[in-house]
Amino acid sequence: MMRRLSRALRPRRDDAGITLIEMLIAMGLMSIVMAVATSGMVQVFRVNSATETQAVGQSQLNIATQRLTEQVRYASWVGNAYPVAEARYINFALPQAKVVGGVPSQTVTLYCVRLRVHLDAQPANGRDGRGILQSNKWEQGKPTTTATGWRTLASNIDTAYPTGEPFEFKPRSSTPVFAGSTTTTANADLLRIRLTVRLARAGSKEDMVASTDTTYTAANTITASTETVTNSKKCETENPT
Repeated sequence: MMRRLSRALRPRRDDAGITLIEMLIAMGLMSIVMAVATSGMVQVFRVNSATETQAVGQSQLNIATQRLTEQVRYASWVGNAYPVAEARYINFALPQAKVVGGVPSQTVTLYCVRLRVHLDAQPANGRDGRGILQSNKWEQGKPTTTATGWRTLASNIDTAYPTGEPFEFKPRSSTPVFAGSTTTTANADLLRIRLTVRLARAGSKEDMVASTDTTYTAANTITASTETVTNSKKCETENPT
């Protein structure tokens, strides 16, 4: 009787737990599963980060081009692009209602707009070779008292200009217009702006790139009077503060 009771109280081999080898095998399999899962999560993060970064750059360019569209469309004159050191400039003239006390008046005044792309002393992503697109606007003939000052339209511009010079002007009746354009002859002055934005991507040494290549039609150059054109050309020699 005692012998049977002793046997019954002994632990069965099935209840003895797992061996060291079984534990090592289980840990190895778990490590493989975790590595695969982690790799997938990192890849998803990188894709999302790249998509968001590129969207930010493209949105920045879209806002800048939209602002310029509203201005260049009504320009009465567009000048030739020119470099100053590493910067690039271009001017155009814009007839607008004169603003008095913050309210547009009935008087139409000629305004000068100067665009420039130049190196940023403190680029947002801390990398060299980045520039900013800026504009300055003033009443023609009063550059020192009416200038708005340089306002930034876009930053992190690639100043290596991988797609070509940022500003290109074509006067009306030019043939051909621009390389790759379906239009053979310009009916009005045209301003082409090509910009490439490079933004740093989190967790990567590679930049995300967004580009724009937009041709603006200065419709008012078709009907601009000789006097307006003469006054507009003075924008090139005026130096706002």
